[in-house]
Amino acid sequence: MKRGASTETILRVEDGVLVGVIGCSGSDQSGDQFKLNWFGKTLFDYFANLKKTMPDDNPGGLSDDEYVRVVAYIMKLNGFRAGADSLAADSTAMKLIKIGPPDSTKPRNFR
Repeated sequence: MKRGASTETILRVEDGVLVGVIGCSGSDQSGDQFKLNWFGKTLFDYFANLKKTMPDDNPGGLSDDEYVRVVAYIMKLNGFRAGADSLAADSTAMKLIKIGPPDSTKPRNFR
């Protein structure tokens, strides 16, 4: 799991489950600011932005799988439910997923 020097500062894992994202600046990862910045864009847009900007002291320093885990966690923070399949580091698939208001009747593939 420890590819970049700051992997431990961005991913907080308890009992093998990602439970937090720390060590990154900005409060636009949830709530109204997240909606303003990301609704209407694709999951790949968000993934690519994370790779360019996080962690603060080593942007791009995580593996694609680690960034996908962060994306899934942020989506969960914003009310998206996990789907039947885990989110994969597949740019083609992520480009097909639009970020928008969570639909409480439809599970999303953010896990």
